[in-house]
Amino acid sequence: MNKSKILPVTPFITRSEVASFLGKHPSTIARWEESDQTFPRNKRPKTMRSGHAYYLRSEIEEYLERVS
Repeated sequence: MNKSKILPVTPFITRSEVASFLGKHPSTIARWEESDQTFPRNKRPKTMRSGHAYYLRSEIEEYLERVS
């Protein structure tokens, strides 16, 4: 089965969505954020008070273009 992976169209995506897209565990994404200076930083909008980590979709896409 060839499954196309597409990031959501919203400007913010969760750590879990990033992890799912990359085939990694969310804790791996958190570790990358701490250890890789080029990985996008968590940016939770003030309107989202859930405590979840959010990333700008555009920054994740730019990062993936740089590392691929």
